[in-house]
Amino acid sequence: MPDRESRTNFDHSPCYREGLHAPTKSGRQWCRTNGPASRVGGSPQSVAAPSAPSVLPPDDTVAAQIRERRTAAARRYQPSRIRLLLVAQAPPEADDRYFYFPDVAQHDWLFRAVVQALLPGVELTRDNKSALLEQLRDGGVFLIDLKPDPIVNSRDSLAELRPHVPALLQRIAELGPERIILIKTDVYDAVYTALAVAGLPVSKVRIPFPSHGQQEKFRVAFGRALAGE
Repeated sequence: MPDRESRTNFDHSPCYREGLHAPTKSGRQWCRTNGPASRVGGSPQSVAAPSAPSVLPPDDTVAAQIRERRTAAARRYQPSRIRLLLVAQAPPEADDRYFYFPDVAQHDWLFRAVVQALLPGVELTRDNKSALLEQLRDGGVFLIDLKPDPIVNSRDSLAELRPHVPALLQRIAELGPERIILIKTDVYDAVYTALAVAGLPVSKVRIPFPSHGQQEKFRVAFGRALAGE
């Protein structure tokens, strides 16, 4: 029987290419229980290609349902007039974490960093996120993701982000923000030039994501962007 570590470290890339399951947390869980990962006894690389599943996996329907949950949550906090549009990379890999979900238990790094920058002095608790999201909305702040689904290969994220630039330009035209700030360096690298060439009011500051020791760099860079750079 496969050990737990082998299933956890299984390389799901062949599964994505073959369409065996969606690139989501629930899809990978299905794979560890019923799919190729459940049959791995040694190294993840020992399976050259996934075999046909015995049980139907979570498919694009699951990903679409998760996407709709995010869309509905964001819609609730969308300002009627957007003074500041934040463009982030993509939703978190975990299905239960998202900027606009009011009940995120942990790893809500981006939300915390944005609130600390835009609502200084406000106390952050697990119980007041909805109220703080309302304050951001009332202040004309809105956040969208460049890619509507989680990143599959973080080592080559630019390749996943660049195809979404045209759709981003169209959405920005529909939203009509007064200012735009790009969050995460790969987002900046993927879209800054296109937005600047289009004459959009985008900050030129390249801002890191506020996690893994980058929180202070985010604070400083985000502050520069708010100041008008």
